[in-house]
Amino acid sequence: MKNSIRRSGVALAALLSAFVTSAQAVDEGAVALPEIVVEGEDLTNPFSGLADPAFPHGTLTVPGVAEAQREMSLIPGAVSVVPAARYQDLYAHNFEDVMDFTPGVYARKRFGAEVRLSIRGSGLSRSFHMRGLEILQDGIPYNLADGAADFQEVDPLIAQHIEVYKGGNGLRFGSATLGGAVNFVTPTAYTAEAENLVRLEGGSYGTARIHTQTARIVGNTDFFAAMS
Repeated sequence: MKNSIRRSGVALAALLSAFVTSAQAVDEGAVALPEIVVEGEDLTNPFSGLADPAFPHGTLTVPGVAEAQREMSLIPGAVSVVPAARYQDLYAHNFEDVMDFTPGVYARKRFGAEVRLSIRGSGLSRSFHMRGLEILQDGIPYNLADGAADFQEVDPLIAQHIEVYKGGNGLRFGSATLGGAVNFVTPTAYTAEAENLVRLEGGSYGTARIHTQTARIVGNTDFFAAMS
């Protein structure tokens, strides 16, 4: 028994000695790597390819596009920002035209100006109007008392950007709906593209539309008006 213990002790000592020798050999042959410094970029515009407006910070009540994108990127939830620049060169007539490529949003034409709009399956089987979503313009709801909404009243061309709050993220507007909330944010005179803007559109089957905008800053007051 004693011989067995001695043999084990000798073997353990030899193993430790070999480990120390190996570690010393590795340390002596170690290669010093140069220091690598990684610097992050400011998230003023997470959407590449979009130009910042002349007033990126907007006003006290209405943030600019770049500022809105930054604020939304800091929300720990499923949210999206759709800048007007994304559909500026398209015939933006309804929700399908402006939100077709937004993750988690289903928007398809149904008939006329009607669109089947659904986020996360909300009201997907609804055959008319809309359920399960809160539609707002500058935080003011379009929804009726029963929760339905005639969102054809919303003109996408007047929006500076569209905020999409999916699911429970829409609670910031008091929206307890399954799908969440969609908020159309209109520009101010500080964030408008130009003081005066006229947009003419035409196409097949007698399609024609004219859109005008005007924005002015008078002292401490500013106003923005648009019509299609």
